[in-house]
Amino acid sequence: MATTQSSEPDMDRRHAIKKGLVISEAGFVKHGEEIFVPWGKVESWNLLLSPVHVGVNEAGSQKDNALMEFGMSARPLENGSGWEVSSASAFRFWNADEYRNLPVKVQYLMVAK
Repeated sequence: MATTQSSEPDMDRRHAIKKGLVISEAGFVKHGEEIFVPWGKVESWNLLLSPVHVGVNEAGSQKDNALMEFGMSARPLENGSGWEVSSASAFRFWNADEYRNLPVKVQYLMVAK
């Protein structure tokens, strides 16, 4: 899980550097987990998300496995202290008619504006 919420007031990157506060942070989260900003509110930060992996690798099978759908998003928390991450994929194995939803691990990078 990401950092805990700070009580620092909202400020810009220049003031944060002068105070010795972090201006960027990276880490990993899973579907449904939250990322908290180190100071200020989400409006003071840019958030980049990238999937770590999507789907699965079936050992010894290179047939017609299929990634049916992939989604990833971050919703700001009501109090502005961070985001809740949603990430999932729908994957169909070569020997199955049905697909199943698989969680997606996400890497994030926050950079102060």
